[in-house]
Amino acid sequence: VGETSEEVTACTTALLELLDPYKWASAFMPLLPRDMLDFVSSPVPFIAGMIVEGKQHLHSIIHDHGVKDAMLCGLSIVNLVSGKLIVTREQGTSDMLRRSFQTIPELSLYQKRLEEYCKSPSSNLRSFPAFFKNGASRKESLTLRKIKLLIKKHMSQFTMGLTDKPDAWQQCGEFNEATGTFDFSPDKFIQPLKDRMIFQIQFQEMMAHTQLFVGYVEELQVAHEKRNDLLTGPVAKFVAQWVELHWHAKYCKYSRGLMD
Repeated sequence: VGETSEEVTACTTALLELLDPYKWASAFMPLLPRDMLDFVSSPVPFIAGMIVEGKQHLHSIIHDHGVKDAMLCGLSIVNLVSGKLIVTREQGTSDMLRRSFQTIPELSLYQKRLEEYCKSPSSNLRSFPAFFKNGASRKESLTLRKIKLLIKKHMSQFTMGLTDKPDAWQQCGEFNEATGTFDFSPDKFIQPLKDRMIFQIQFQEMMAHTQLFVGYVEELQVAHEKRNDLLTGPVAKFVAQWVELHWHAKYCKYSRGLMD
């Protein structure tokens, strides 16, 4: 939901791109007319955009009874006006998303870099017409590409095992001779992953009770205490005082030079 058609259509289309390596196979409407707001109650998955005229209109959409009911059944809203994501309140789904949400440090760094680029008056990212006409700068394009690759890498981890070998996907289903098609079986894909995770947890539990592992934790504790001593001990204070003294002297000398 946003205030301009350019912003809304660009973001809805971007969502399709960010699903890579997957392909969206359901309803997609870059711009949903206002009189079709009831479409949010559709039982099929969808990606749709809608333009709002001011905060009051935005408030009326978000608090619409049909929208509230849809949010209990899987609907999430990207509020482009406030820059916030309103996650579905569907039972089970919302809890799963919150528990699994983890920030990607590298992605956060690229996001901050992109925000810095946008502060420049000459950046085409500040204007959709300028961006459409001239595109992004080399640095901006590289950052956007890195962000897309990071998201693709994150999304690709859910295909674990399917791409290990060229024919690995065949182990997750059966060829139906009657129809001449391949029938994918989610259970055949998930069960080996469950078995692998159970084995890993069992092994890690046994490992945690060994003297080898306890010794490793003790080494971490000792290293942490040494690091704290270095940061708060007399040597650290001496270095800090020396830096402060020389910085102050250099600053005073620079200030006198400006006054002269």
